[in-house]
Amino acid sequence: MREGGGRGDARVMGRPRRVGGAAVARRDEEVEQTPGHAGGENSATPTKETSTGSAAPAPVTGATPFRAIGDVPLDIWVSELARRGSPIDDPAGCAAATRGFGALALAQAIRETGLGRSGAADVRNALGLMWPDGGMPLRFKRWVDGFAAWRRRLTDLSYKGGIYAPADLPLADFVAVYVGGPDCRTSGLARCANGETRASIGRYRDDIVRLINGWRRGDAAGPPDAGSAANGAGNAPAARDDPPAMVERIIPPGQNTAWDDLGPRVIRGVCLHRMLGTLDGTDAWFRGGGRAAARTDFGIGDGRIFQWTPLTGRMAPWASGPANDVEGDGVAFVRRYGIAAVNRDLVSIEVAGHYDTPIPAADWARLVELVAWIAAAWLQVDAATWPRNREGMHAVYGHFEFAAKPCPGPALLGRVTALIDDVGARLRG
Repeated sequence: MREGGGRGDARVMGRPRRVGGAAVARRDEEVEQTPGHAGGENSATPTKETSTGSAAPAPVTGATPFRAIGDVPLDIWVSELARRGSPIDDPAGCAAATRGFGALALAQAIRETGLGRSGAADVRNALGLMWPDGGMPLRFKRWVDGFAAWRRRLTDLSYKGGIYAPADLPLADFVAVYVGGPDCRTSGLARCANGETRASIGRYRDDIVRLINGWRRGDAAGPPDAGSAANGAGNAPAARDDPPAMVERIIPPGQNTAWDDLGPRVIRGVCLHRMLGTLDGTDAWFRGGGRAAARTDFGIGDGRIFQWTPLTGRMAPWASGPANDVEGDGVAFVRRYGIAAVNRDLVSIEVAGHYDTPIPAADWARLVELVAWIAAAWLQVDAATWPRNREGMHAVYGHFEFAAKPCPGPALLGRVTALIDDVGARLRG
């Protein structure tokens, strides 16, 4: 968990506040195991139970009391562990250890570590529980012990002075505390620890809601189809591998030198930008006055898509870096893949207009088509995995998460959830 206050002297294996500056803990956790012991069900003092243990019948929203969300069937646990290639080896035990909170536990484990796929393999800590000083993650002998420790905290209204009180605390408030600390909740997401922002916390909340409601509707029930992208076969399950209609405007490396050879490109997600201009104007800029200053992969405007940089090869455009002011989900991305991956492995997509310019319907349709194609053909994920890549990392970023600028601005940033939903619908067919 990460309800910590962002101590400047903390050391952490997870997400720091900034990369390139002083790193701080992404979570500040109370010990759930005795010092020198690798964790276990008997290592903590019993706490008063507050869960109702029953699932809320209505669709989950940010206003839903998080303790009323309830469980998911065991086959959902089994399905998600299988489709995501999780190392967690005891789905029945984990489901039992989180009784009454199983849906939230499973969704947060997906959001935090991709069900144990990110982070050190020997930690067995799918929910990222930390020591009380926020310095190091707790290590558990078994995956189930980490889930049990997580549940004990949520069922204790006095935990850390009541940060998860009252008993009917809404999911949105729980996520604010969990992700950005108590001050994040009380300040209305204005003062959040660990480099979190209103946008990153909103995406976290929306991911949780989307996962849980998907399971309730049956969208993610059962294992992935044989040969699907989730099984690593490289075939998109619903959206076609064929790219959307686009104009190939590849700029030769000698005509625009705003790129680096950072090794072969391995596509891991997309990063959204606004042009602060038009598609044709940006195309001319990359070939003229900006040819030594910037280039991106794709541009969208007037219902058209231009491609400027190949997604194969070794040309990493100067697009989303230089990763000198990393925040939000960008911190986890850099910690996992390194700074070079920001320009090399994220597909940069520019949308015509300014930060506050509404996106025309035709451009929105092209954006959805392009991102869905990237998800299916390059990330090789299906609707059940989206909006994460096959390694469990978030796959949609804004330029502001890697650089000290407001790009892509409120008009596009405010529609990221809609973009994720529309792409997911396209992937489902």
